[in-house]
Formats: sequence, structure tokens, C-alpha cells
Amino acid sequence: MKRDHNLDFYRGIAILWIVVIHTCFNSGRSYVPDYIRHLSLIIDVPLFMFLSGLAHHYSDSFEKTIKGIVKLYLHYAIFMVIFVAYCLIFYRSSVHFKDLIPLFFFNVNSKLPLVVIGYSLWFMPMYIITSLLCSSFLEKRSLKFYHLIFTIVLYGLSKYYFSFKILPMIFLYSFIYLFGYFVYDKKLSFRNLIIFLLLLLVANLVFQFSGPYGFHNMQSAKFSYELAYLVYSFVSIITVWYLYTNFDIHNRFISYLGQNSFIVYLAQGVSSSILYFIVPYVHLWWPYKLLWMIIINTIICLVLFFILKFIYKFLDNLVNKCLIY
Repeated sequence: MKRDHNLDFYRGIAILWIVVIHTCFNSGRSYVPDYIRHLSLIIDVPLFMFLSGLAHHYSDSFEKTIKGIVKLYLHYAIFMVIFVAYCLIFYRSSVHFKDLIPLFFFNVNSKLPLVVIGYSLWFMPMYIITSLLCSSFLEKRSLKFYHLIFTIVLYGLSKYYFSFKILPMIFLYSFIYLFGYFVYDKKLSFRNLIIFLLLLLVANLVFQFSGPYGFHNMQSAKFSYELAYLVYSFVSIITVWYLYTNFDIHNRFISYLGQNSFIVYLAQGVSSSILYFIVPYVHLWWPYKLLWMIIINTIICLVLFFILKFIYKFLDNLVNKCLIY
């Protein structure tokens, strides 16, 4: 199928917003008000998983899903090789090689430098497991072999990474992924958009005043996989669903970032970590400070993105040449 640049555009927006979230929640924790940080979560990983569900129509086979995950992991592994080299060169006295090996299995040591890289890694096993599970569920042929692969991968990831409840997380993001898949060709009218948003507003108000996981504590709801976080996230999901099915929006640069969103995700882990060294030297009123930090974070992230993209392209060409010879 022809590449959907409209879908890439929204993926680009979603991945750039992750830069905003990590600016607010990591180095921004010391100066950004709580309500701004929780407000930033209205566009978050659930939107990316919804878009992944839409994009499944362009692979629509378990084999292609596996190939995509293998490519994703190879990019991740190359990135980790660079990160491990950085740690061993600049933090030789405090970081040992045995502490770095688990990184290749998404197991993070909290004492490692560039801390936002570690904070970002939870996405990887979640995305791999959710993609495999949903792709297996949607596969139209025999599933015995695919279920075997999925079981092995799930066991390996949970053994080496997860120390918290895995099933609620997988259920939450699988539901969003499948929702995106099944509404792919369903056009949402403006009238229905308003009705959905009003219903979501009411539901959010109910959670706000009836329990511990309202708007004031959305970060905790996110990692407790509470219904409140799902309802909150659906504000952006429903809005993008309406925009995607009614308008063909395409910006070449943002769509390019969306097409390479995982590389941007790796880059922002580094750029968001670098902000910790910059924030103490910026003395501005918090709205201006946050704006400048977002701009700086985005610029550093994009520079690192293009460097990583060059490295991956160089290695791809090298491997292709070796295969030819």
C-alpha cells in the first residue's frame, strides 16, 4: 500500500509531544506546576498506540509485524552500544560493564547517567508485546506458530524487565491498538466528535471528584493503568480520529519525523537528560523557562535524531554491500 503521510503527520506530532512531556516531568519537576505536567499527558503514548492500530492496515500480517519489531530492536541495540560506550568512557569509575548488559533486555539500573533514557525504556517491551499480541489476534491464518513465538517473547521480556503488573498494561494498550485498527475506515462526524468529547468531559469530572486518580494525579493513574487515564487519553484519540478521517494534513518534515518516530524517541531520551545540566542556569519565570527548555530540548533532539539516522543509514548500506559481495 502507498505510504499514508497523513498518518505519519499525526505520529510526528505525537512523538514531538513526548519531548514536551519529558521536559515537564523530568528536569521540569523542579519548576513546572503540577497541573501543567498533568495537562501535558492529554497527548501521550495511548495516542501513539492508537495510530499504531491504524497503521496495522499497512502491514496486516504477523510476518511484517515481526520484521518491523526486529528492525526496531536492531536500532535499539545499536543505540545501546553507543550508550554503553559513552558510559564506559566517561563514567568508568562508577559504572561497570555488568550493569550495562541488562539494558539490552530493557532492564534499567537507576544509577546510570542520562536518566531519561531509562525512564523511556518501559515503552519498548510494552510496544513489542502489544504489537505481537494484537497482530496474532488479527492474523487470519493458523496461529499455532505465532502464539508460540509470542509466548517465548512475552516470557523473556517479563523475566528480564517487568517487576510490576504486566497484564493491566498490556490490556490497556492492546485495547487502544485494536480500537485504532477497527475504526480505521470509520469516518467520525463533527457532531459525533462533540458528543464524544462532552461524554469524556463528564467522565473526567466524575473521576476528578470521586477517586484518587483524577486530573490532579494523572501520572499515578498512567502507571497504575487506571480507567481514569484511559478516559483522559481518549480526548486526544477521539480528536485525532476526527481529524484523520476528515482532513488530509501533511507536512513533509513532521511526517518524516513520524515515519522515523522510534529514532526520535531514542534521541529525546538523551536530549531530555541533557536538560538537567541546563535548567539550573536559566533563571526565568516558569512559563518562559518551560518554553525555552522545550525549544532547547527539541533542537537537541532533532540534532541527535539526524545523527542517529545517518548512523543507521550508513550501517544499512554497509550491511547491504557486504551481502552483495
